[in-house]
Amino acid sequence: MSKRLAKLAISATFAVMAFFAIVCQLPGLGQIGKSKGYTVLIETDLVKDEFEYKGSKLGPTFVATVTYRPTWLDDSQPILYEKMWLRDWQLLGLRRYKQLDFSDGGQTTIEVRHKSGFSSLAEAEAAAKAILRIYVDIYATKHPITILTLPDDSMSHILNQMPRAGFKPGPEAAPDVPISSPMIIPVRSASGTIKLVLYYGGPVVDDGGQED
Repeated sequence: MSKRLAKLAISATFAVMAFFAIVCQLPGLGQIGKSKGYTVLIETDLVKDEFEYKGSKLGPTFVATVTYRPTWLDDSQPILYEKMWLRDWQLLGLRRYKQLDFSDGGQTTIEVRHKSGFSSLAEAEAAAKAILRIYVDIYATKHPITILTLPDDSMSHILNQMPRAGFKPGPEAAPDVPISSPMIIPVRSASGTIKLVLYYGGPVVDDGGQED
């Protein structure tokens, strides 16, 4: 190969590298190939000095802050959806900042966190109530919920509240044992060590219509 051809080859290589360096910096192109979807975060925290007054019987009150973000955009900022003020199983107030905008499609995951660490059964009740309300909101958008992630230390307490709304925890269905339910929410712990399913009305084994 002549020196001239070698120089041309080197110049072409640097030109290609420079082109790809520029392309990768263009907005959105770095996300090509990522599946679209949304992550909804529910973060609970104890409300202090807001409902405390002489003679008050509200007891411990918690605020659940709900945000969501598109999962295929690495640099996306959480979008504030709403805040709920809850006491045990009761909704005391709600402030909605924005409608759920899942117009880009895809699947949805829900994650629960406790801002100051898990504190009590009352916080688990508040978290469970918030989960169910958000589940209904997402269900109305016709977006499938692929997983509900719960903190390890409060997971059992939150799941114990779900039957109050008709959801019963159960094991994942075996491949050869089809199970049906009007609504199904797959659940896992934040550590990934526990996996189960919430079945609305309880799981029903589908025997294909066979009778004994």
